[in-house]
Amino acid sequence: MSTPKDFLERLKTHFRFEPIIEGGVRSEEFSKITKSEFENFENSIKEKLKNYNVESDHIVENLVQDVLPILTLAEQELVRNVAFGKIYNTKINAFCAKSQDGFDHYCIVINEGLLMLLHKYGKLLAAKGNPKIVIFCNREDASKIKSKDYSDWANELIANYKEYKAPVGAMLKLTTEGTMQHGFILHFQELFVLCHELGHLFNKDLEDKRNLTNLMDSDAEIIEENRHYEIEYKADSYAFELVSRIAQQKYKMEKKHILPFVVILFDIMALINPNQSKKHPAPIDRIVNIVKDNWGQEIADEYLKTYNPTFDSYGFFNKL
Repeated sequence: MSTPKDFLERLKTHFRFEPIIEGGVRSEEFSKITKSEFENFENSIKEKLKNYNVESDHIVENLVQDVLPILTLAEQELVRNVAFGKIYNTKINAFCAKSQDGFDHYCIVINEGLLMLLHKYGKLLAAKGNPKIVIFCNREDASKIKSKDYSDWANELIANYKEYKAPVGAMLKLTTEGTMQHGFILHFQELFVLCHELGHLFNKDLEDKRNLTNLMDSDAEIIEENRHYEIEYKADSYAFELVSRIAQQKYKMEKKHILPFVVILFDIMALINPNQSKKHPAPIDRIVNIVKDNWGQEIADEYLKTYNPTFDSYGFFNKL
């Protein structure tokens, strides 16, 4: 009998011949540092990761494990019929799909290229803010690199992703502290991407045939464009609610403290495409809608001022 996992594997097979654009020859020094880091892991972590490979769904599955404890019983019931994973795709960053085989299975998939883009851009952004946290760069001696260099390489990374949907760019290694700070922000960004797709599932957006279209000649259906973007706004709101629950229950953080992480995510999306698309509203409109839903129209209007270089952005977030 077919299962959600079977549905996911069929989609992976369907997209297997998507061209993967490599980022050049891997630096020997970069690999050496990675090996050293791995050897310094605790034995339990080494045991957990010893069979890891890039084709696996560990990243997405680990995100799901963070989400499951905060779900209501009704939400947990809906998730039982969903498989989670990642693929390499040059057209869609993430999607929630429904099978057309009569079993009504679902899968939530995140583009591997997007995950890598968020990871690499986040490191470059952190390095731009504090170049001292970089212990290795494949472009130049880390001690000689300035903030502007990291800014230029961040722009290069975005340009490559826009052109090729491939996260090709500078390779960095950060200090332990820098890695932890970057990883914490990245984790919430990845969670939001996953929870946005869960929002579609929980809002039952895939149950209305008028919302759906075939996914690139596969046996799956995904959400089609909707005229007023209401479906996407509601999925964003649900995602922020889910991520806020995780922040509160796991980290004892208020939702205002994770808003900057989500803002950075949408800023990255705006760098890739600042305009609305057939399916999604413009990134800035999406984050403004999240702010309005959680803090009201007056605060949302003030948030827009943070894009003015002379406005006190830190003051805005601190007084939420």
